[in-house]
Amino acid sequence: MYGERGLLISDLESSTFELGDRKLVLVPMLAGKDAVIVSLDSPDAVWTAYPVPGADSLWRKPVAPALDELSALLGPVRADLLCALEQPMTMSMLATAMQIAPSGLTYHCDRLGAGQLIMRERRGREVWIARTHRAEELLELFRS
Repeated sequence: MYGERGLLISDLESSTFELGDRKLVLVPMLAGKDAVIVSLDSPDAVWTAYPVPGADSLWRKPVAPALDELSALLGPVRADLLCALEQPMTMSMLATAMQIAPSGLTYHCDRLGAGQLIMRERRGREVWIARTHRAEELLELFRS
């Protein structure tokens, strides 16, 4: 934090440093959200490197292709459901994977089924869910 009294650096051992007439130079860096680098040695300036907001997403594998755009189209829960169905799953497997109550999953699957994006198949006591060809084409649009 920069204020009238100087530069306050939050750390395990917080300290305040006098800047005097030195300039404060802010340097964006690609780093984790808690990274900070400070150089106090220059007589002309104090350098502070800070993480660019959202930079950590550059090295995280995205959960789904263009999830924000797909979420805008389908809603976040349905987009996640569609992306989770890389292979057919039972309703209980999908509910567990998505951490959704069975009734909520049924509701969202009804909507995806109405859009012809998933198909359901009863096999004995289990209901299996799979993406349709139409869903594969939709996801391919968002991967491009």
